[in-house]
Amino acid sequence: MVNTKEYFKLSLIYTFVAAVPNVLQLIVQPLISPMGTANIGRNGVAEGIITLLFTFCIFSMESSISRFYYDVRDNKESFNKLVSSIFTGILIRGGLILVAILALSPFIGQLFKQVALQDFGAYGVALVISAINRAVVTTAMSLYRNEKSIKSFVIVNISSGIFRAAFQLIGVFFFSMSFLGYVWGTAIGSSIVSIAVLIYTYRRCGFHFDKSLNGELYRFAWPLLQYSLIGWGLQYIDRFFLEKGDSGKLGIYTNAMQFAVGLQLIVQGLGNVTQPEIFRYMSEGIHKRLEEIKKLSNMFMIQSMVFIVGAIIPAIIFITVFFKPAFLPSASIISIVFVRYILRSQYQLFALPIMFMKRTKIFTTVNILALVVSVLLNIMFIPRLGYYGAIIAFIGANITQVFIVYYFQQKIIHISWNMKKVMIFPLSILLVGILCEFARVFLSLPVMAGAIIINVVTFAGISFLYKNEIKEIVNKRFQFIHND
Repeated sequence: MVNTKEYFKLSLIYTFVAAVPNVLQLIVQPLISPMGTANIGRNGVAEGIITLLFTFCIFSMESSISRFYYDVRDNKESFNKLVSSIFTGILIRGGLILVAILALSPFIGQLFKQVALQDFGAYGVALVISAINRAVVTTAMSLYRNEKSIKSFVIVNISSGIFRAAFQLIGVFFFSMSFLGYVWGTAIGSSIVSIAVLIYTYRRCGFHFDKSLNGELYRFAWPLLQYSLIGWGLQYIDRFFLEKGDSGKLGIYTNAMQFAVGLQLIVQGLGNVTQPEIFRYMSEGIHKRLEEIKKLSNMFMIQSMVFIVGAIIPAIIFITVFFKPAFLPSASIISIVFVRYILRSQYQLFALPIMFMKRTKIFTTVNILALVVSVLLNIMFIPRLGYYGAIIAFIGANITQVFIVYYFQQKIIHISWNMKKVMIFPLSILLVGILCEFARVFLSLPVMAGAIIINVVTFAGISFLYKNEIKEIVNKRFQFIHND
């Protein structure tokens, strides 16, 4: 049987703690909005580059440590080698990336249209430092989740968010509202927690760099790295297309995406707490534990939809109340920007059985096709539709991902999902979001009216379709509150 009480206890802790850094970033955003939409847009480009460098630096080791942990958790020596070798590899790759960036800075700057971004030497090193720090912290949190070391997870995640946000503010005001202050503040603030994590890890596990173990890790991680790089393209390539056009529109879209990225982290947090539980049942036999796997999957989709749709109205109100007038157009696109992340939840769910079976090479095919769709749609629509072109490209590419990964998952290991719960109803919410956006643009439907329609459809559908899961959730949470 699924330990629903423990699952929801962990999901609440991990989800809300994982949301803390993003909440702090949302607090930072209105405080630095006097920078103007152009500088906020540059911050978005800088975050895109950090994420690209982070992807190379971490080399999908957060997924590797999650999977290989179950092979070594009962052997202390093997566990120490695994953990230490992974963190040592991150530092080595980070050093190599830093050398490459220093050598290529003049050429990288020429890729940008905006003059402020062309001086890459002024901020490139800060981006690499931030990428290394993010890789260290992300890998540590993945380890702590699988160990169920809640205290370590909470301390690292919250302190990381606090130091990063604090030094971003210090940097922005020190550099007179320049995006240079933002990127250097991010680098310095994140370094404090990263260094602490490394000291703790090496004191706990010693210093190791096992070549044979790394070979196995790289074979597992290589297809996932390709997936991550393509995922980066799907997530950030629109920013680089928009950078060639109106810097103000880039800033508006970046501001809306700041909220959306936080939402994505929450969905990832839900996926991360679901993954160890589903892997645990799969290790006992997929068909033997099929009902438990399906129940956890349904619960994951419920929570994802609740968080995604439930966040729309608060985000619109927050932007309207706290941001400068130049950023108010961000509120008008929040609904459609948010609901498209339902596709990411579906993708995460259907990808889990493939990851467990170690058939990760499939992700390369899936995501290359999705990236091609994304690039083509960005090229077609961004010059004519601006950030709406980026939204169309995101939806088109992610729908491609969902259907193809579902096809491969069923070919590898057939799971009789409840399609109404994990496929049809979630997609219907996306369709409602698209229709509301059309009504807003062409029929002048108020922004808040569209958000309310999406919420009503979602929560009414959930209460009808998932009534058994909701009943169990409510009963278990009442028991949890009563017992505590």
